[in-house]
Amino acid sequence: MPFLLAGVGGDPELNLPDGIHPNPEGQKIVARHVADALEPMLASAAAGG
Repeated sequence: MPFLLAGVGGDPELNLPDGIHPNPEGQKIVARHVADALEPMLASAAAGG
């Protein structure tokens, strides 16, 4: 699994005022990282592998 906050962590434009949690735009990037990591695994499982 890749680092989920890559490109988001530390970027004030993509985080809430607490500086820790992603804002809605940052969450979209995190969701894409998760999807990119899971899609190959799900495709393999669906194919019986």
